[in-house]
Amino acid sequence: MTIVKTTKEYEKMIKKAENDLNTECSRQLDLVNCSAVIVLYEKYGWRTDRISKLLFVSQDKWKECAESNSYSMLSLLDEYTGIEMVNDEGKSYKEVIYLNAEIDRGKPLNTPQWLRMRQNQKKWIKAQITACLFIALNEKEGWGFERLSRLAAEMEDIKAEYRYKNTELCKACKERAKYDWLGLDEVR
Repeated sequence: MTIVKTTKEYEKMIKKAENDLNTECSRQLDLVNCSAVIVLYEKYGWRTDRISKLLFVSQDKWKECAESNSYSMLSLLDEYTGIEMVNDEGKSYKEVIYLNAEIDRGKPLNTPQWLRMRQNQKKWIKAQITACLFIALNEKEGWGFERLSRLAAEMEDIKAEYRYKNTELCKACKERAKYDWLGLDEVR
């Protein structure tokens, strides 16, 4: 039996996938950036103005990559630092066409492909946000593979300490690093 979905059904499914992706993106922004702020403040002695500049560069990298399908933040990080990001399932970005900046080389995605991409992209948001942060550190501070790998482990420790609960981590960011992540509307 063949099941044919209507345009309205796809529109509804795409809207749900977009909402789910936006929710996960917001959550991961909190987790990645707040854990980075705490680590940079406590272990590297950074202060809020330097941290803010870094987060703005990271945000600019996100916008730059989002505007074009010719390259991705994950491939840029790999090219600049040798760090090949994987998702929580251990899958490399190189195995996923829409994360590997290959989308322009083929035909445009049809509606079912677009839906699947948006549903699956949720698994990659943390890696993409982290990649933008690491690219910013590489470009602005000259951080390479070893320092970024150490930072990644330290960030994971902080996230685990707060049980991956973004609301608790945001509060900790303000208390421990004197950094009001939730008050930064221009970054969020």
